[in-house]
Amino acid sequence: MTRIALLALLAFILTTENDPRLTVHTIVREDIFAGYMVKDMFRLAKGEAMLEQLDKERPDQRQHVRAWQGGAVTFRSVLAYESGDSAAAWNRAYDFYRKLGAQQMATVEKLPSHFKGELLAGLVMSAQRTGHQEEFTVFLDKMIELTEDTPYNRTAKTWKENPETVAQSTLLCKSCHESGRLEARKTTLLKAPQ
Repeated sequence: MTRIALLALLAFILTTENDPRLTVHTIVREDIFAGYMVKDMFRLAKGEAMLEQLDKERPDQRQHVRAWQGGAVTFRSVLAYESGDSAAAWNRAYDFYRKLGAQQMATVEKLPSHFKGELLAGLVMSAQRTGHQEEFTVFLDKMIELTEDTPYNRTAKTWKENPETVAQSTLLCKSCHESGRLEARKTTLLKAPQ
């Protein structure tokens, strides 16, 4: 009996990895953050592959997919920058964030603080790292204006007031991310009536 239950659970996990009841955020968060937080590049790549799949399967949620892709590209760019190999990776991040910004800047003030902060952080950092000084300044000022009373705002102000801190810090991922969200959500879905 236990074996059957385990097989059923495994089948559920494999089929709910991309369960339409799960949000894009829930599906990719843990793998992407495993890359960000502990530099687990295998899990980061797994999350990126899932984003490619979700981009095809959920065109109505493309803005969420693009935001996560931009974050992943920016993280890879940070690693490349730290290792002295920055140009191509940061240019790719800059391109992603410019596309995402074109879609979301008109309504950025209406976004939840986390999404707003991550979008602006990506725009600021990729512009700065690719030598687009005018855009860097515009986006940094916009970030300071729109992220009041958040960790994003404090770091952005530090960047503005002390430019020497830019190379040693990041504006990305200023919210807390506990692990286990995906598994908890899958467990809830397993218990929910179908």
